[in-house]
Amino acid sequence: MTTMAIECRGLSKRYGAYPALSNVTIAIPEGRTVAILGPNGAGKTTFIHLWLGLLHPSEGICFVLGRSPRDAINEGLVGAVLQETALPSLVTAAELLTQIGRFYRRPLPVKDGLALAGISELASRRVDRLSGGQRRRVAFAMALVGQPRLLFLDEPTESMDLDAREAFWHQVGVWAEHTGRTVCFSTHNLSEAERYADDVVVLSRGTLAAFDTPGQLTRGRGARVRFRASESSARALSARLGVNVRALSERNRFEATGADLDALLRAVVSDPACSAFEPVKDSLEDAFRDLVGRHDSQAEGGMML
Repeated sequence: MTTMAIECRGLSKRYGAYPALSNVTIAIPEGRTVAILGPNGAGKTTFIHLWLGLLHPSEGICFVLGRSPRDAINEGLVGAVLQETALPSLVTAAELLTQIGRFYRRPLPVKDGLALAGISELASRRVDRLSGGQRRRVAFAMALVGQPRLLFLDEPTESMDLDAREAFWHQVGVWAEHTGRTVCFSTHNLSEAERYADDVVVLSRGTLAAFDTPGQLTRGRGARVRFRASESSARALSARLGVNVRALSERNRFEATGADLDALLRAVVSDPACSAFEPVKDSLEDAFRDLVGRHDSQAEGGMML
């Protein structure tokens, strides 16, 4: 039987009269890397804080590794790197990990924690002399000290440049593959979610909009080809092919959507009134915008935290 890292049933949270999270039911198996996505006000923070044991639900129930969130935290089964992590200044990275390790029964050796976070060279560097990205890596090492079965990362690469981001995700992948543990992370970087997540949770207006793999979420949106033409030519093309053609923000630029990319591209290319053809590959960002847009159009207004 598969053990669930996180299991929520009818999970809801209200702040006064306003629903921040409404009837979320989800089961995340162990051993997956999961991105938690949603626009500002979607309920992500509330959802995360509920299964980190920082909030109590108004309704429903949440289990973390088969326990209450508080019990999972108290047993050292959950590691977290929150967006705002204050670190003591006048200690080295190694000294800090040593201190953190004293809170756990079987802490990860300091040298292993530094290596897994990719910061072995920072062991003797004082924390106040580290860059923002390096501090995030130290916080990551701190979260690994207790050898958690579930690791949560909140906007983990926000202060990192491109090279540092790629190095960070490499280290996360090494840790997850080596241990078989679960990683959940929140991010506004949808390309990062598409590249590194096994599964994606999408929240919108406090409800669960989707829970699937990035590949499944980006399928089924139809083939698309962008091209340049006059408005009248675009309308004529739409009528002739029987496909949807929409205007883009750039003047005289359109996008045709059909069932078959090859057939659609051949038809558009063969039209002498069209030029500058560009097949469009669906991305997680496209799917995300569609999902959130549909939920926004259906949902009533309300305050989401």
